[in-house]
Amino acid sequence: MDVVALLGIGVLTGLTTVLFGFGGGFVAVPVVMWADTGLGPDAMRVATATSAVVMVVNSGFATAVTPRHTLVRLRGSGALVV
Repeated sequence: MDVVALLGIGVLTGLTTVLFGFGGGFVAVPVVMWADTGLGPDAMRVATATSAVVMVVNSGFATAVTPRHTLVRLRGSGALVV
């Protein structure tokens, strides 16, 4: 696998995520499947698990950097449900 191609795809994924709000699983899962085609049928499992780990890390980071007063205001308010 060409490292330069994967880095370029990673930058493109990041740009589409920032600019348009999509790119994570939409782009990453097919790219990881393409990069891991040697795994055969397990490539889909690896791609899905990789995407899930990225989502967990991103959501944890977003929660960690959100100001505490914002989290307190949202807790139990039902605003997130809407």
